[in-house]
Amino acid sequence: MSKYNISKTSRFLGISSELLRHYERLGLIEPERSENGYRFFDYRQIDKLQGIRRFRNMGFSLAEIDRLIDAAEYDEVDSLLEKALERSSRDILWLTELERANRALVEEWRQLPQHLNRCEEALSPEIVRVDIRHNSQVDEAVISDELMTWLERTPVVFISPAFPRAGILSGSEDIRFGYGIEVAARSRLSLACVKGEQHLASRRCITTVVFSRGQEHISCRHLRHVVQYCQAHRLTIAGDAWGITLGPCHDHGIICRHHRVFVPVEPA
Repeated sequence: MSKYNISKTSRFLGISSELLRHYERLGLIEPERSENGYRFFDYRQIDKLQGIRRFRNMGFSLAEIDRLIDAAEYDEVDSLLEKALERSSRDILWLTELERANRALVEEWRQLPQHLNRCEEALSPEIVRVDIRHNSQVDEAVISDELMTWLERTPVVFISPAFPRAGILSGSEDIRFGYGIEVAARSRLSLACVKGEQHLASRRCITTVVFSRGQEHISCRHLRHVVQYCQAHRLTIAGDAWGITLGPCHDHGIICRHHRVFVPVEPA
């Protein structure tokens, strides 16, 4: 019977020698040992290693793999395979949402130059959002396990500034920051409710892209051009505005942070 040392076995299977040693320490494989201590693998051990990698790619833990290879009966195998199917379905769902969010950000970013400080009328997306900071003060009461679950789903859950209506009209430094997610995406991902969340329905808005430079922070005063637009077009700002943080880039050595903002309006 042909036998192969650890170096050749590692090359045949495309896995590291250290991983083979790790599997041995866990008792998943038992290579033969020569008198001088060298490990040797025959085709049965190689077949078993291929099975281990197959199950690893299916998302099973090493403990589950040990059961599947050496101990699981029919019904237990069926149950474990069903769990693997459910896990892969969740992964596909998440990757689909992630692709959608990434695609939207790419499209937004490529049109960024022509949208800076430009006002357009549009319907805002329907979202759920929660604030965790007002100006420099963090609201520790909203920090929860449910919120941590939200944060694990960024960028589908997006960083979201909010601008009080009174602050927009006065041009103040007021600002809130938190997180938001579109209602449809939240439903598909089955994200739990978080303390302090608000549901914001789709409505008529002025949308614009604003940015801060260097050490300055985004605030209501960055929406002065929206106030001027509303005055010129006989519109009234009808509530607090909210935004989606797009991200930073450098402009002649100065960092600029960009945000898409939705300002609700109605006829004056």
